[in-house]
Amino acid sequence: MKHHKYTPLLLYAYPSLAHHFAHIPLGSFPTPVISMPLLSSRYTNVTLYYKHDGLCGRRNEYGNVLFGGNKVRKLEFLLAHAQAHDKTTVVTFGCAGSNHVVATAAYAQHLGITCIGMLKPQANSIFVRRNLALMSHYNAKLYYYPSSGLRALGTSELFSMHKRIFKKTPYLITTGGSQPLGVLGFVNAAFELKEQIMRGELPEPQYIYVATGSLGTVTGLLLGCKAAKLASKIVAVMIEPSDQHACRQAIKSLFMETNRLLHHYTPAFPLFTLTSQELIVRTESAGYDYGLITPDALHALQQASLWEQINLDPTYTAKALDALLKDAACGFLHGSTALFWHTYDGTNFDHLTHNFDFHALHPSLHHYFINSTISDH
Repeated sequence: MKHHKYTPLLLYAYPSLAHHFAHIPLGSFPTPVISMPLLSSRYTNVTLYYKHDGLCGRRNEYGNVLFGGNKVRKLEFLLAHAQAHDKTTVVTFGCAGSNHVVATAAYAQHLGITCIGMLKPQANSIFVRRNLALMSHYNAKLYYYPSSGLRALGTSELFSMHKRIFKKTPYLITTGGSQPLGVLGFVNAAFELKEQIMRGELPEPQYIYVATGSLGTVTGLLLGCKAAKLASKIVAVMIEPSDQHACRQAIKSLFMETNRLLHHYTPAFPLFTLTSQELIVRTESAGYDYGLITPDALHALQQASLWEQINLDPTYTAKALDALLKDAACGFLHGSTALFWHTYDGTNFDHLTHNFDFHALHPSLHHYFINSTISDH
């Protein structure tokens, strides 16, 4: 399989890391930084930009986008590691409408790897239906469990079966790809942003707002900004009800684990300290449950579309922009440049999904398509 060759800026800055971390170019990088002049003008002395990771999706031989969004950066390291260890099957996790499972299925198929998605319930929406159709299109093998506990049990049984039949286990990719190897994708993204700042594409932002679920994206940006010597503060906007203290501790733990991994293989990569002041965690935009849009997030989604023609999703990016716009309105961002990290692929995939027959899915997933209450957003 041929790939566009490029060296991640992290590996360019620390060349010896390339001997220890496999990498496959999957996406189209760097992703653009775009100003938001009309939204900015609605607030006093605030300058807004967004970094559009939704545009990173690789195009296939027919010119169609496979899938974009923030997961692609992580998969460049994770799927490369799987291939380097002769893994022909990957197992990953998500809710029924998981963007991560779609992205993993798309790029695993691109590399000739089988993807197994271990799913659990979420509120129904057009996005859930779209993503289930895309998982099927990319030939993901899907298993659906009513609870996390039953899914864990099913995963254990799956690994045992593979070991017994194929004499080896699948490659495990955690929810959202948020394990240290996946986090490297966003350590690298901070170096990418630093280069764009140096080229004059935007001033160094005082704040970077990013939707936060499985924590890998925000952790990578935190570590990457330190390594790239960016002073930007990261605002982690939680997208489902979460205990703020527990979130901070989980981010710090993943931060230290990834930092130690990089330092172990390249002592020149410093060991950093992450203080509480350097991480802002927002929980007020999360709403009542995963996948449910709030009225405020719906308003942010509509504002983005109206003023800047930006296509957001209700589960992640609308909630992150909601937090940013509230901070702009209350004066928190007065005199600041803020960057919204746009993690959603808003590509129209109707050419792949409009004739989808849901009977191709396991019967346990049919209820998402039959007599189910569905949100327009």
